[in-house]
Amino acid sequence: MRPVNAYSFLASIIPVLVSGGGEIEMAVQSALPLVEAEQAFCQTVEEEGIRKAFLEFLSEDGVVFQPGPVLATEWYREHPSGSGVLAWEPIYAEISGAGDLGYTTGPWEYKTDPHSEKPVGFGHYISIWRTRNGAPWRVLVDVGVAHEPPADQPHVLELYEPPLRGYPDKSIDAERMALSEAERDFSHLAKTQGLGTALAAYAADDIRLYRKGHLPSVGKKTMLDHVGEGERYEKHEVMKTAVSVSMDLGYTYGSTMVVRTPAGKGSSETIGFLRIWRRNQSSRWRIVLDVGVPIE
Repeated sequence: MRPVNAYSFLASIIPVLVSGGGEIEMAVQSALPLVEAEQAFCQTVEEEGIRKAFLEFLSEDGVVFQPGPVLATEWYREHPSGSGVLAWEPIYAEISGAGDLGYTTGPWEYKTDPHSEKPVGFGHYISIWRTRNGAPWRVLVDVGVAHEPPADQPHVLELYEPPLRGYPDKSIDAERMALSEAERDFSHLAKTQGLGTALAAYAADDIRLYRKGHLPSVGKKTMLDHVGEGERYEKHEVMKTAVSVSMDLGYTYGSTMVVRTPAGKGSSETIGFLRIWRRNQSSRWRIVLDVGVPIE
C-alpha cells in the first residue's frame, strides 16, 4: 500500500441540547481511526491471506457482493483463499456524527501469484464499517468493481468529517423509515422517468458513482455524464436499510433490473446495488455513493 497523508485532529466535546430537555455530548469525529482499521485489514490480508483476514475483519452479519449481496462469513468459510494476493488503499473516508458508522473507498489490485510483479486485475472497493460501544471497527458491507488499470498517479487521502449538529427529534426506527421512503421514491423515479433523472434529484453534489469497467466518477455533473441513455429500473428489491446512531449517515442495498432502451434497442440486466446516503442540512437524505454490480 502507498502511504497516506497524515491529518491533524483536535477533538473537543460540545454539549448539544435536544428535545425533552435532555443533553447529548457530541464529539468532533475524525475518520482517521476508520482509515487505520482499513489499513490494518489490508495488512492482515498481506500477512495471513484473504480468507483469514476477511473472517477476522468482517462483522458476523456483514455481507459481500459475490456478485450479489451474500452473508460474508458463510461465503468465506466455504471458499478457500487460493494463492492470489489482493491489495488496496483507502483514499476517501466518511464517518457519521456519532462515530459509529462510516465507509472507505479506494483502488485495489490483484495478483495471481505473490511473486508476480504485475497485477492482473484492477478496480475500486467500497467498505462500510461499524463500531459499537468502543469495540473494534468491523466491516458490514464489502463490494468492489473491476476496471482497466488506472493512471499511475499519487493518491491523497481525503476525509469527510460531519458538521456538528444535534440529533434529529425522532427515533432511529423513524429515521430508518424515512431513508426507506427516500430509497423507494428514488427507485420509483428511476422506473418512471429514468435513472439519470432520479440521480439528478437525489444525488449529493459530491456523489461517487461506481460501475463495472469504468473508473469512479466523482461529482454530480461528472456522474450524470456516465449514466447510460434510456436506463431505468424494474423489479427493485431492497434487502437492507440502516442508519447511524446520529441518523446522518445510512445505506441501502439489494438488487434491481436495469432496462436500457437507447435508440429503440432494448437490453436488460440484473444488478446488485449499494447506496450510501447522507442526511443534509435540510434533513433530506441524499446519495453520496452509488455502486452497481452485474449479477446476471
